[in-house]
Amino acid sequence: MSSSIGPYALSQKWVEIDEEVCTVRIYNVNTEKIILSEFNPDAAEHELVEISGVPGRHFPVRLSFLKPAGSISGQLFPTGNKNDLVTLDEGTRFQATLIDVTVPCIIISAEEAGIRGDEDYSTLMARRTYVKMMTELRVKASITMKLCLDKNEARLLRTNVPNIIVISPVQNGLTGVAARYVSCDKPHRAAPVTASMALAAACCTEGTIAIFSAKKADEEFIYHSSGTISVKVEVAKDGEILSTSVVRTMRFIMRGEIIANIPIEH
Repeated sequence: MSSSIGPYALSQKWVEIDEEVCTVRIYNVNTEKIILSEFNPDAAEHELVEISGVPGRHFPVRLSFLKPAGSISGQLFPTGNKNDLVTLDEGTRFQATLIDVTVPCIIISAEEAGIRGDEDYSTLMARRTYVKMMTELRVKASITMKLCLDKNEARLLRTNVPNIIVISPVQNGLTGVAARYVSCDKPHRAAPVTASMALAAACCTEGTIAIFSAKKADEEFIYHSSGTISVKVEVAKDGEILSTSVVRTMRFIMRGEIIANIPIEH
């Protein structure tokens, strides 16, 4: 949805444009972070793009998340480590990277998750043991990352954090990393943008699980169930993640008004 905010703001004349590329600063109230939305409002037909998981070619918008680390936890690595051993109650262990870049995530290898890493959505959904194990891993990680106080909160109230990213090396000499995502305790059909940014940041950071699977490039290419997503990461010399950015698309699908009866306090 973030890709629609900038063009909508321009259409409503909330912002002005004096250059070919319009840049809109968006303040994310939930994370207290800034997102830059950059787009050409006069994009021609040949400039429309198609992205994996979205049918058709549409208006391109580059979204840059500035200083995205610590979106909820306040830290790039909430445990202080780039590599942690997470043990489930029944004894299964995972070597994992617990990272918070635009959204808290736990990154593990496909081998430890018991999958190849190239399965499609339907195959993973049908593996009940895998889905249940990923839920238990999320609950454990949420407490380890101090996102939740206890299991009840993690199971019932905050099922959206952290996202789980199961990674494996890409084949055939390709550059990037293969990833299968689990969001809200279900395998994802494609790749959540924010979780992909977290993975790309991990790919750029020595000592993480992801650095061993990814092949370095100017952009991190992530191969998921529905195609690919490319993420640019800007890293400072001291390792701070300065920004993560992706190209998304948008189109207007409806206009309308909502009449709300809101009492005014005197």
